[in-house]
Amino acid sequence: MDFFITDKNGYLEVIKDILDVTDDEVNLSDKSFEIFKDVFKADSFQLSEAYSEDDVEVSTAPDIEVGFELEVAEKFDSSELYDDQQAAIQHIQQFLQAEDEKVFILQSASQSGKSHLIPHIKDMAFRQGFAQVELLATSYKVIKNLLHDNADFSSIYGYIYGGSSQFEAQDEGQESTGTSEEESTNNNSDADGFIEIIPIKGCDDEDKTLYVIDEAHLLSNSFAQSLVKQFGTGRVLVDFLKFVNLEKSKRKVIFIGDQYHMVMGKKMKTHSTHYSTPRILGLITTQMSSH
Repeated sequence: MDFFITDKNGYLEVIKDILDVTDDEVNLSDKSFEIFKDVFKADSFQLSEAYSEDDVEVSTAPDIEVGFELEVAEKFDSSELYDDQQAAIQHIQQFLQAEDEKVFILQSASQSGKSHLIPHIKDMAFRQGFAQVELLATSYKVIKNLLHDNADFSSIYGYIYGGSSQFEAQDEGQESTGTSEEESTNNNSDADGFIEIIPIKGCDDEDKTLYVIDEAHLLSNSFAQSLVKQFGTGRVLVDFLKFVNLEKSKRKVIFIGDQYHMVMGKKMKTHSTHYSTPRILGLITTQMSSH
């Protein structure tokens, strides 16, 4: 038997070519014809056949289970988790269910099992009706060097920045607004005195999306600018908040990090303090012990 390969743009023409044959062109053995009939057989259907509404039940509600044990145990064995990991999962479950809570910070020392919870969190989010879950880290370098199961992770920079760049003239007389070398703006950006501004993308994510940011202690709100390039406002945390638009959507963010680890920029400019401001409502911070 012949077969045909086509695509969605040309399948009608292929079907037409298949049907546009004469009986003389069809040369099937009896055995092949029986196979053909069996493969393309369709059940008979009567147009007058009536159906009762009781026969078909369609549910559009999300698959939400009640209770921690059922939600996690269906896909993951929660018995493998330490007590504080299970406690963290329970807090995160409550956070996902709460309509007025937008940000959750899970912090503990390195090697305490924080990242091991991410598959559990992702599974719970889908069961709670989240249409999309995005796993993020500060950069591809962090993803490659620090995250073991990194196939599903994206860089925050690659995720929220892009589009047509703008070029702005550097004000050579402008004084730095930073209080340290890390926050200073290098006023000698390039030979022409212009700097490239990479804009923030428009967010096309689902209205109910969960963002999980691992190694979040490396995410700073300090001003950053290279010699010739600046991403957004130069403050990635502010730009991320603008991108996800928590106030006008059902989106939520979970930060996972190590409060004892070195941070980028001043401590008071990292995510822990920034999210304690009244602008972001419903902050929850959960502490895990190291094992």
